[in-house]
Amino acid sequence: MSEDCKSSTSITKLTSSNYSTWKGEMKAYLRTRGLWLLVNGTEKRPADSDAEGQAKWDIKADKAAGELYLACSVEQRVHIEAVQDDPVKIWSTLSSIHVQEHPGTRFNAWDDFFSIRHQSGDSLSTLIAKIEESMLKIEEPRPKSSEKPYSLADLDNELVCMTMIKSLGDEYSNFASSLLLLKSLHKEEIKAAPSWLRRPTGDVVLTLLATLPSLPPQERAGAALMRPVTSVRNLGTAPIAVSLCSVPRML
Repeated sequence: MSEDCKSSTSITKLTSSNYSTWKGEMKAYLRTRGLWLLVNGTEKRPADSDAEGQAKWDIKADKAAGELYLACSVEQRVHIEAVQDDPVKIWSTLSSIHVQEHPGTRFNAWDDFFSIRHQSGDSLSTLIAKIEESMLKIEEPRPKSSEKPYSLADLDNELVCMTMIKSLGDEYSNFASSLLLLKSLHKEEIKAAPSWLRRPTGDVVLTLLATLPSLPPQERAGAALMRPVTSVRNLGTAPIAVSLCSVPRML
């Protein structure tokens, strides 16, 4: 296929599990088409005084929106239906959904990372590629605030929290799940486990649910990508299921 005939359909479509690699491929593709600066917001729409420039920008934006839409699987297109005409919003919406800056997301990524094993038939280069891809999934959900950059102290705190949670028995699974839906987590909150567990189950659920409205809509949608706790000793693999009867299990 010639360079001129290439399209986003040649890129592996975005699914619920390949955002890290899809993002890199899509960014590279958009660069080859001269569309990346528009999609990332650098190339702004010209002023009203430049009608010709606006027309050219609109054509590029329309093309970029189409390329992004086609590069998504059917189930992922649901997330961008409302913004499908705006390539900048498509990109930011997908990012906010797939990059959940919550402790639970990072814990899952770390657990996946340390679970990598050499499989029979895999070459060492394949193993290394898996490790590097898994590391991207760890780095992606780290908070990117310019005011308070993610630090080694933050990493140390989260690793302590992760170890404390994974060491708990199954009877603590609801408590662990509720903690991991929070935007941030500190070991002091885990030390408060006895006071949480003395509350009726309904109170714990209501406390958890009270934190959810503060999340942006995209993050609440992205919660569907998180995993439920099948055991606090084992970070599970099934999609999260939220109900008023039980706390989501997503470790």
